[in-house]
Amino acid sequence: MSKDGEQAWHLRRQQWTQASDETLETKKQKAQELNDWYNDHLSTEKRLEMFHKTFVVKRVQTNKPVPLRFAVKMLIHGWKEDGTWPKGMEAPPASDEEGEKDKLL
Repeated sequence: MSKDGEQAWHLRRQQWTQASDETLETKKQKAQELNDWYNDHLSTEKRLEMFHKTFVVKRVQTNKPVPLRFAVKMLIHGWKEDGTWPKGMEAPPASDEEGEKDKLL
């Protein structure tokens, strides 16, 4: 078996399976922009209600992916508003609220 072929295969595999630093930085920046956008747009109860009605009740598809922490916040707010959420029950506090800026998604 040729060592050149095996080395070429390993090199190509590494290129396929490992993202470059530039790609990782670009993805991190896009995730931060997305989080900032949702922080701005889900900052009030009125907006949370609007998002819940639009994406859950009316089932409109979003053109931006919704990070899980925002989806959960929106769902809980909507469930409390429509009575689906059990009365008197509170969701546990979010572990990634202020203070963990490095966690993006």
